[in-house]
Amino acid sequence: MQEDDTLWDLDKTLDVAERKWQSLMRRWGLDDIADSYNNYHDLMVLIEAKRNEWSVDYWERRRPYWNYCELRKSVYMDIIKKYLIRKGESANDKDIASVAKTLSDESFDVWLSARHEVAWFEGAIVTLRAIKQRYPELLLGAVSNGTTDLDRIPEAEGLFDYSANALDADCNKPEIYLEAIKAANAVPPVAPEETVFIGDDFLNDVCGPTKVGLKTIWMNAKHRPMTTPELITEKARPGYKKDGYSVKPTRTIMDIRQLIDALDDLQVSLA
Repeated sequence: MQEDDTLWDLDKTLDVAERKWQSLMRRWGLDDIADSYNNYHDLMVLIEAKRNEWSVDYWERRRPYWNYCELRKSVYMDIIKKYLIRKGESANDKDIASVAKTLSDESFDVWLSARHEVAWFEGAIVTLRAIKQRYPELLLGAVSNGTTDLDRIPEAEGLFDYSANALDADCNKPEIYLEAIKAANAVPPVAPEETVFIGDDFLNDVCGPTKVGLKTIWMNAKHRPMTTPELITEKARPGYKKDGYSVKPTRTIMDIRQLIDALDDLQVSLA
C-alpha cells in the first residue's frame, strides 16, 4: 500500500512542513527566501526540474534522481547559496558553499520532521485496523517511493506487518513492488498475482504494479484523471502513453473507508 494521498492528505501534510521550513528561514533572518518560496508547489517545481536535470546525465554523474531527500536538500542548497552570494555574506565560493550546505542540511531535518506530522484521511486508521481484524491471515505492507518513515509516525504503530522503501532498496517503481513482496517474508512465498496494491497515483500505483502481475485498487480521493501531467512540462508523464490507456485498476475507490468493501469484493471474485 502506498501511503501519501492514500492514507493521508499529502497536500495538507506538505503545506505544514513547508510552513515550518519558512518559519526557520525567518528565524535565521532569511526573510527573502521565506517570501519567495511561500508554498510547497513552488518548491516542488524546482525539485522536479532538479530531478529531470539529474536523470538526463545520470550515467555521467550518478546523481540519484529518484531520491527526493537528496533532491530537496540540493534545491535548498541552491536557494540558500544564491541568497548568500546576492547578499555578500561570505568571502569566497568555498565559504558560501560550506555555509549553504550546513543551513540546507539543518533546514531539511526540520522539514523532514514536520513532513511526518501527517494529515490522516478520516477513517484511515480505523479502516486499517478493521482490515487486520477481518483478514488476520493478510500481510499488510507499506510501500514508499520517497521520504516516509513509518517509525516517525506514532499513529502508524501496529498498522503494518512490514514496509519497503525504494530509497533503502536502491530501486524505483515498479521494481519496489517485487521487493515489497520479498520483504513480506511470507511462508509459503506470496506470488505477484496473489498480491493487491493500493495507491493513489495511476501511473505508479496502477500501471506499475499491473506490469509485474499485481492486482490493484486505485484510491482516487482527489478525483484525479489518469493522465495527471508533469509539474514542469504539463505533458503526460513518461510511460503513460505507452502503457496507460490499456491498463485498468482491478477496483477503484474514492474514500479509504471503502477499502474493506473493495477487498471483500475481490475475495468473492477470486473465490
